[in-house]
Amino acid sequence: MRLSYDFIGKVFLIFNGSYYLCEYEFINLHTIMTPNEPLNSEKMPEYYNDVILANTIALRKALSSVLTLLQSNHADSIHNSLSIIKDFFSVDRVFIGFFTGEAKLMSFIQEVHTEETGKMPEMFYNRLSKNELPWWLEKIKEDRPICVYDSSVLPAEAEAERKLMEELHIGSQLAIPTYYDKNINGFVGMDCVNRKREWSDLDIENLRLFSGLFSFVIEQIRSKEELRKSSFEALKSEAKFQLIFEKMPMGIEVYDKEGLLLDINPADMDIFGITKEKALGTNMFENPNIPQEAKEKARRGEEADMTMIYRFDVAQEKGFYQWEEKRTTKYINAKCTPLKDGEGELQGYLFLVTDVTENHLKNEQIQSNLAKLQIAVDTGNAFLWEFDLESGSLRVDFGIDDNPDYLEQIDAFNNSEGGLKNPFIDSIHPDDYEKVAIDGFQRLIEGEIDSFTTIFRRIHKGEILWYNCNIRTYKYNAEGKPARIVCYMVNVTEQQEKEMELLQVKEADRLKAAFLANMSHEIRTPLNAIVGFSNILGEMYDNPETGELVQHINKNNEVLLQLVSDLLDFSYLETKELPYTKQVFDLKELCKDIYKEKSHVIPSDVELIFPSDAPPLLIHSDRGHVKQVIYNLLNNAFKFTEKGSVRMQYEVTGDNRLRFEVVDTGIGIAEEHIEKVFHNFYKVDNFEQGVGLGLSISKNIMEDLGGSIGIESQEKKGSVAWFTLPLS
Repeated sequence: MRLSYDFIGKVFLIFNGSYYLCEYEFINLHTIMTPNEPLNSEKMPEYYNDVILANTIALRKALSSVLTLLQSNHADSIHNSLSIIKDFFSVDRVFIGFFTGEAKLMSFIQEVHTEETGKMPEMFYNRLSKNELPWWLEKIKEDRPICVYDSSVLPAEAEAERKLMEELHIGSQLAIPTYYDKNINGFVGMDCVNRKREWSDLDIENLRLFSGLFSFVIEQIRSKEELRKSSFEALKSEAKFQLIFEKMPMGIEVYDKEGLLLDINPADMDIFGITKEKALGTNMFENPNIPQEAKEKARRGEEADMTMIYRFDVAQEKGFYQWEEKRTTKYINAKCTPLKDGEGELQGYLFLVTDVTENHLKNEQIQSNLAKLQIAVDTGNAFLWEFDLESGSLRVDFGIDDNPDYLEQIDAFNNSEGGLKNPFIDSIHPDDYEKVAIDGFQRLIEGEIDSFTTIFRRIHKGEILWYNCNIRTYKYNAEGKPARIVCYMVNVTEQQEKEMELLQVKEADRLKAAFLANMSHEIRTPLNAIVGFSNILGEMYDNPETGELVQHINKNNEVLLQLVSDLLDFSYLETKELPYTKQVFDLKELCKDIYKEKSHVIPSDVELIFPSDAPPLLIHSDRGHVKQVIYNLLNNAFKFTEKGSVRMQYEVTGDNRLRFEVVDTGIGIAEEHIEKVFHNFYKVDNFEQGVGLGLSISKNIMEDLGGSIGIESQEKKGSVAWFTLPLS
């Protein structure tokens, strides 16, 4: 039978020393009786009174017990309170939980269950979102009790809840929202496991009354959880900030709203080479390196990005920083972010500083290299190509190779497919193919070598072109094999042609020298015969006139022999093949030998002088060629001295070098002609004898031996011809 009645009751609760008024109202309360029990209208008032009295007594006892337990603050007070509720309602599980984040998440705090039922899964003790229990959470948030009589017949929108209840063997469930300060803060619920129960209005109202008690407990737990979470997040945030601040690779500077530096991190100290103690208190608005525009943006509370050439000398001159050691200029990227409170009021500034000096210098070097490469390509008749071994493609960078004079020469690259079989490789001269394609390129792409340089010929439209090729691997694949190859090629056809011409000239010079050497031998033979027979004639006809003629013959013969020798030496000098043999010898002994050899062939009115008291002097040089130079200087002096003397003398200079002089009293040389006397066959005028090749050869010999040569002269007063040599 079903009974209906109205009942209003008030219960005063004392919780944690405070009084609370809990009102509950039973409206249209239905009590389920045994279905087959006959309705006895005469007994209804008596039965009604018995049910109400029994419920009131049991409820008052349960409320009192729960209140006492919750006031005790004992560790098990919540658990024991839930056990009382479980027994009061005769259910298998009772649980409580709370909402967080504007009721978007919920967590189960605690549960009590029968031994057969078992604990709910751990997931309920983590934070559950609306996506996991959408229907359940929405009904609680709408202040509607969850009253499930049969979990198998839940509405379609509660499919997730149905599956979960089925998994946990929950047959029936009742849950009521809890309130704090007129807001839903949690819930109290109970389950019947492996059985079904039709919840009465009295069950709902009784559970609502218990929920009033637990609302305070739930709020306390929720507040502690939120406080713990907030403290944990704050601690975690502070730890993260400190970790970031200390370990950040870029510089961090914190300023107050006046621009005074409050803190800097180690990276910033490294960038600027200053300690925190010296830096703190400096004013960013007084920093001469920060652009004025950035300072104005900062004062307006705006973000400012800046790139600075940070000049330490300027900062030091202005008294902003003082460094113990000289600092160089740095290139800095910086961002100034204003720090504002919740109301948008400016509180300070945060600077993020990055030292880009190395990147800047590298970029400058790259730009410089690119510019040099562009110049080399533009002026050197050169081009670059790149070969990708993975794709087999060969590409020429025509973006920098825009010289119309030679673009046609590399047209074979336009459609090349790479490898050894492409138009360019096939156009290599047959005589150069093996060294370029096989010994070079093939070995390079197989990883046997990483670079090679060669000069080769290419046949292009019937014309032979010469190229200087520098090719190397610049990228490798995961197996360490070449992946990309780059090549710099220069058209050196013109240079090669000039070198070939030069080789031909050198060969001609060599042949000329051989010819002159042979001619020298051929000429010396008849000249020696002339000298010999002229001397015999002089002996046969012993008279002054014949002697004078023989003397003229010998003199001119000697000049002719010297000219032939000079021509031979000159030819050797032109081919850079004049041999030198250095040894240690005594210069005084050499001068004495020269004196003996020249004394009987000098003009009768000229005296050759070499001081007998000259000191011995050891030098390390080529004795034969030093003698030849002295001979040439003496011959030149005799040639322009008709009367007087020619003197040989030497000394050691302050820089430990030999200075040798030939001093004559001849006609001298005008100042404007002095530099020209070392030219081949130079003549002051057409009426005087020229200098021949002797001085020119002497100049070359002295330069080869590491010395120098010159003449000092005054017209009509004589000359001083000299040379210097290192002693060792």
